[in-house]
Amino acid sequence: MASYSGEPGLLSCGSCDMVFRSGTLLATHTQRFCIGRLTRETEAQTGGRAHEAAGSPSERLRALQGTHAKRVAETESQNRALKRRSEGLTQTRGGISRLFGLERELRELRAEAGRTRGALEVLGAQVQQLQPDALREAELCCPVLRANPGTLAAEIGALREAYVRGGGRNPGVLGQICQLQAEASALELRRLRTRRGEQKDPPRLPPPVAPPLPPLPHSTGILLSGTEELQVPGTMTKNLGLDPYFLLPASDVLGPAPYDPGAGLVIFYDFLRGLEASWIWVQLTTGLTRDGQGTGAATALPPALCLPPPPAPGPMGNCAILASRQPVPRLPPSASVSLVCELQAWQGLAWTREPQPKAWASLVLFDRKQRVLSGRWRLPLRALPVDPSLSLGQLNGIPQVGQAELFLRLVNARDASVQTLAEINPASAQEYQYPPPMSSSPSLEASFLAPKAGFVDPPPPEEPPQQQSQG
Repeated sequence: MASYSGEPGLLSCGSCDMVFRSGTLLATHTQRFCIGRLTRETEAQTGGRAHEAAGSPSERLRALQGTHAKRVAETESQNRALKRRSEGLTQTRGGISRLFGLERELRELRAEAGRTRGALEVLGAQVQQLQPDALREAELCCPVLRANPGTLAAEIGALREAYVRGGGRNPGVLGQICQLQAEASALELRRLRTRRGEQKDPPRLPPPVAPPLPPLPHSTGILLSGTEELQVPGTMTKNLGLDPYFLLPASDVLGPAPYDPGAGLVIFYDFLRGLEASWIWVQLTTGLTRDGQGTGAATALPPALCLPPPPAPGPMGNCAILASRQPVPRLPPSASVSLVCELQAWQGLAWTREPQPKAWASLVLFDRKQRVLSGRWRLPLRALPVDPSLSLGQLNGIPQVGQAELFLRLVNARDASVQTLAEINPASAQEYQYPPPMSSSPSLEASFLAPKAGFVDPPPPEEPPQQQSQG
């Protein structure tokens, strides 16, 4: 380290040519503050004045101080720029993070949409699998009827199919549609028969009233006459002193009663319940048997349309309102005389064929005291073939056809005018009773066949206590 030539005693820095009065200051400068010589850019910026001041150390010191201040300002400016750029990068990173978050949410939504689409496909496949089951269920509730295109029945059938394919399962609605379609088909067939007139093979509908039955063997003038549709004649109700619109309540109870052979008895066929869904029309044929032997031809009741089941307790299945009565005049009383009924049915629109036999039932008309078994009876319809020789116990051993039952009333002819006013309602099945077993024990038979309160027939002459109790 050499002293400055211009001024003795000053020490000069070999890196930047600065001069100091002591070695301590020079050493401190060299270790901490020396920045080296000025660059050409700095000299160019300082201009000619810096070159002019280079000759004097004080001037050079001021020039260095000015350069240092400028560098400090530039550094601060660069720091501020870097800070702003850092803030911009931070915002950019935040936007990128949000973009990444949106992309992640989008991927999640796409995955959820894929899962939803898969679930919908599985559900659609299940619906396709369940569709035949739903159609079969609708078939059981309401069978499909064949109809000619362009007819009202065909339009009702199309409405039913649209209802089922749309998810409709209401049995009441399906039953009403089935009933409307059956009625429309019947009307169409009747119109077709009317148009054909007397052609060779017109569509055949069951006759409204059948011919009477032949008389029983070993009897004179005893027959089961043709059936009559139930009506409420005004003259009869006037003679009885009753309101012509009055209907007997369903709770009126009949019972075994003395029988007048000259007047005979009357059978009221009220309704059927528990019918199969595939049966569209049903018809009863009735006849009398004695000692298990038939009397020949049977009498056919008017056909009845099968209707949806009523919303009431009773056999499960459709119902049919018969609403027919059948007088049986001048019939000698005998415990061996029975009524035999055979149920026939049409399925679909097969009117050109005969109805098919489906089931049968039997009812004993008199007890061993030769009293008519008056009452409201429900007869389970048994599987074929018909066997009138069976007793009630043997008859109960024959399988029942589904839950089909026949509901009828058996009354003396003198009570027929009053019973004609009774209401016929398939919902009142609980008012009818099953026939009691016939026993050789008088006490057991009396326990089953004892008349209940409300019985209108007078008691037999040989039973004074009963006469007094009903007097």
